[in-house]
Amino acid sequence: MKLAAVVAVVGAALTALLVQYFVLIRPWYQGWGATAVELRARLPGDELAPDAREVETRALTIDAPPERVWPWLAQLGQDRAGFYSYGFLQNLFGMDMPRGDRLLGLPDPRPGEKLLMSPRPAMGGRAYAVHERVEPGRALVLRTYALRMMGAGGAPPPSGSWAFVLAPEPDGRTRLVVRSRRGSEHVAPSLAASALGALVLDPLHFAFERRLMLGVKERAEGRPVEPAWREAVEVALWFTTAALGLAALAAALRRRPAAGRWLLAATAALFLFTLLFFARPPVALALLLVVALRFAVAWAWRRPPGEARPAEAARA
Repeated sequence: MKLAAVVAVVGAALTALLVQYFVLIRPWYQGWGATAVELRARLPGDELAPDAREVETRALTIDAPPERVWPWLAQLGQDRAGFYSYGFLQNLFGMDMPRGDRLLGLPDPRPGEKLLMSPRPAMGGRAYAVHERVEPGRALVLRTYALRMMGAGGAPPPSGSWAFVLAPEPDGRTRLVVRSRRGSEHVAPSLAASALGALVLDPLHFAFERRLMLGVKERAEGRPVEPAWREAVEVALWFTTAALGLAALAAALRRRPAAGRWLLAATAALFLFTLLFFARPPVALALLLVVALRFAVAWAWRRPPGEARPAEAARA
């Protein structure tokens, strides 16, 4: 297949992936698990960012009453029980995150207290949210702050809200509804900021928040907590897939005679990364898929029939 044809195929595949992402994947993860009623409902904390540009509402059902779920929410925080979410990855970035596998017996937070996202010296001490409303057994509402800028008096300006709401079900179970509101509909971000948010920051927030919610569910139900090695393997497969894709893309730019193979391998890596990140398949299946990608990259590395080696091409 000629390079022009390969580029056309890869371009069509990438276009299809982008359309799929913005039309299907992004709306799906922004409302992950939430019903139509929950998406439209007014929740505690909405008043903190009434003109929010972006609103995400996620939910799941926990087989336990609200009074058993609440203690696990109340002890969230880097200086408390952590966030039950990808501690392996968080600690790689020096966040010193506790595992939080048991209730610590801590008192409920009070309005005005900080919820730390990382150790106080990290990120200039700006990685925190502030408890605005604490309704035991019902709602934990936080005001969030921007990390990238400082406001008057050297304090980060508010950027939105983050609310955890517990809704009792008739059968004794609980709906955990999590809503984040950020930005302002009256302030348009730059194109670069919009792309960074839509393609990088928002998916990362979803991945960490989904794992947090599942972590609360596991603990409140008294089920075995997902082992740390599972999270470590999952994150390692993300990085491995990304590295293979970037290596294939770099090789495509350098090896023009075999660029078609490398572009196909890079495209396969992008599709696989999307699957691993959003769908979270079983570890065994994920490992098999990454091994298959490794063989695809090895296939791309093979010299096409009839292509001369660099030394032979130079003599010719």
